[in-house]
Amino acid sequence: MNEKELYDSLWNRSRLLFNDDNRAKLKQATVAIAGLGGIGCGIAEMLVRTGVGHFKLADPGSYAPTDMGRQLFATTKTLGRNKADVARERLLDINPFCHVEIYTAGVQKENIFEIVKGSDVLCDQSDALSQIIIQCRVAKACQVPLVSAARSGFPGNRWTVEVKVWDFKGKPETKTREETSGWQTHKLTWDELTKDVFSNLDKETLNSSKTRIREEIGKGNTATFGHVSQAYLTAQLEDVLFFKGTIFAPIANLAGILSSTEVIKLLLGWKNTTYKLNILDGRIEK
Repeated sequence: MNEKELYDSLWNRSRLLFNDDNRAKLKQATVAIAGLGGIGCGIAEMLVRTGVGHFKLADPGSYAPTDMGRQLFATTKTLGRNKADVARERLLDINPFCHVEIYTAGVQKENIFEIVKGSDVLCDQSDALSQIIIQCRVAKACQVPLVSAARSGFPGNRWTVEVKVWDFKGKPETKTREETSGWQTHKLTWDELTKDVFSNLDKETLNSSKTRIREEIGKGNTATFGHVSQAYLTAQLEDVLFFKGTIFAPIANLAGILSSTEVIKLLLGWKNTTYKLNILDGRIEK
């Protein structure tokens, strides 16, 4: 299958949605994805199948057995391998004509400008608050739209998906997540964002999460965690994985699909939306 035949195949069922100009924009677009976990995998998979032609993928982690239940690129053959490297292989299996750059060290201050510059959209699927902050700042500085999707954080409702869009392109007045959230780093300069500052911030974030969860369990409010007993939740309090959040696989992957839709809308100049979707009752909050 040559390149024309491959793209004709990818676009075969979307011909009534995209005109020639739309398809050309998708093929020429570059999308950066920081974090190739449950949501990041979904974004990459959907975008390459939609015809996006260029990717920058960043993740320092490797696929582990605990990823098998939800992460699309985690298989018995990819366990132990770097996530960005596996993702590149997967995208090239789908479209061998797309261009994929990878950053196996993940997002860092030293490489964030290289990742963002030249990208049309940045997808932030990082776990660490420190990585989120530097992506916010550089995306705004480079006027690159930023899309982030997530399951609601503890101790919120486990059945909701949030999709957020910061369209910095030509809109310097748009505030970053760091600014609107009132994080303590907001007043620090770029040079003042040291490794020690980030390390302390990540520790404080984890401790704050632990405090909130303990309070919810102490109140007997276990419904947001699923259908397990208060005694079981209390016994799990010191488990590190517990504080990373409980994950329902379809919701994690749905977040990736919804996020990829917002990316496509940005690439084509269509109206984008920030919203929260409750899976249980279908309620959408914009």
